[in-house]
Amino acid sequence: RRGDALVYAAKPSSLRECRAFQEGRKSIAVISRAGSTGISLHAQAADARPRLHICVELPWSSEDFVQQCGRTHRSDAVSAPSYLLLSTDVPAETLGRRSRSLRGQLPRRLARL
Repeated sequence: RRGDALVYAAKPSSLRECRAFQEGRKSIAVISRAGSTGISLHAQAADARPRLHICVELPWSSEDFVQQCGRTHRSDAVSAPSYLLLSTDVPAETLGRRSRSLRGQLPRRLARL
């Protein structure tokens, strides 16, 4: 509300935010699995900054992880992205055979990109 008028702010669209990142008007793109389907965040233009892809939460399957990495790694990219996998000693991240198995698969899957 501004004075007597009601003001509605539009929620930013993911496509508009993606375009702003690709055009260099934004330096960071934060995506989730739900919002990342069908978008490309790779370095397209000759003057594009190299990409650093930080994975905060690993998906449950290596196929989903490769799909996630594909947002910043495309065949027509002018430079390959760097990847940073964050992890902690929190028990939920370290327990279970499945979690250990996935972490073991990730370097091999990344090498294939």
